Amino acid sequence: MAMYLVGFLFYLFFTFKRTRPKLAVFLLVNILFVAGLISYDKGLIGTDPHRVDVWNHSLEIWRPRSITGHGHGAFKVMVQPQLPPKIQRDGHWAQAHNDYVQILFEQGLIGLGLFLTLMFITLRRFWETRVNLIPITSLVIFAGIMFWGFPLRTAIAVIPLISLVLFERT
Repeated sequence: MAMYLVGFLFYLFFTFKRTRPKLAVFLLVNILFVAGLISYDKGLIGTDPHRVDVWNHSLEIWRPRSITGHGHGAFKVMVQPQLPPKIQRDGHWAQAHNDYVQILFEQGLIGLGLFLTLMFITLRRFWETRVNLIPITSLVIFAGIMFWGFPLRTAIAVIPLISLVLFERT
């Protein structure tokens, strides 16, 4: 919900020019609030505290194959069986619950670099032209949600990825 609020404020920031200073302060306060939620007790308030432990464990296993990664689907095969028993019992750790960490683990620096480059080029083009605000707002929301979930591992990820590619072609 916090990322939808940040996305809405992002949209308002570029829509209403008179209220930009107020919206900028409000957006900054919300980003700091979300960052506080992330760092509180090694995870989000009200969620499993093992989230950061899983990320750290996966990055330890990832290091030997840092350039190319371990391959698609390797997170479930390589990381989940090596987790401590109290975390392993919970079946939902077959995914990293952070798409950036999972892309880094499975596709390495090359895959994560390509993905972040596409996002950066899209945001830079928007900053220069200020057109297509709705897809960019969706990208901002999607990029934030990727820190706490795994939307790229679901069918819904096709929509923002195709939108990014089509936005770059226009």
